[in-house]
Amino acid sequence: MGQQRSEIVLSPDSWHAKLIHWVFGFGIRDFKNLCPYFWILIASILVVIPVTPIKVIFLAINWIIGKMTNLKEKGEQRDLERFIANLSRGEIFALVCYKYGSESIKNKTKFNSKYRTIFDKIRNDLFIYTGKTKPIKDIIDLISDKYSKKNNKWENWYKDFNTEYNIRQKELEAFQEKEIKKASEKKKKSEEIRQIIEVTKYFVKTVVLVAFFLLMGVISQVAIQVLVFFFTREPQDYLTFLEIIGVIIALVLIGI
Repeated sequence: MGQQRSEIVLSPDSWHAKLIHWVFGFGIRDFKNLCPYFWILIASILVVIPVTPIKVIFLAINWIIGKMTNLKEKGEQRDLERFIANLSRGEIFALVCYKYGSESIKNKTKFNSKYRTIFDKIRNDLFIYTGKTKPIKDIIDLISDKYSKKNNKWENWYKDFNTEYNIRQKELEAFQEKEIKKASEKKKKSEEIRQIIEVTKYFVKTVVLVAFFLLMGVISQVAIQVLVFFFTREPQDYLTFLEIIGVIIALVLIGI
């Protein structure tokens, strides 16, 4: 029993412990006595050669994925830092004032009626820089941590906040005017399309109606001629006509 206990507490750096861990991922603490440890060691020796190439491939794949993930995270962090660096002082004021601003400074700048307009622009800019959307609360926390409550320089940027708001309002008005114009042009085009369709339908209906009446005229003339033909014939002519029909029917039956 003493021998078994001393074997189990061998260093994890021993060759057999490393071999078992490499092949199966087990550690010395996973074994309660020497017997299963011995047989797992034998199994490890038997399968180490076929298992090793597969393990190496998976390790290489994991290493590549890890590198790519790190590069992606660094790229995202770089984009986020560039986004923060390009924030105007008015935008910084809006974000920090939302979290740390006093009621007096909010009332002074009419903050509650203006901040949403600037927040919309910040969201759009974040998507342009990083290709991702982010809750405005996270952006507020991120910027507020940078311009902390102890640093009150941002409080002097309320004029930049008002300027930023005015610029954004003009942009929104221009955008709305453009959208109204676009909607008007779309409505105009829809009306033109509707008129063309109505004219086309009227033209087609007229042509079909005229063609129908012409066809009915032709059919009437043919019917009149047929009736005149039949009512002006002698009895012998009817017999001849019936004989012709009988021959045609007989030929059809023979063909079938």
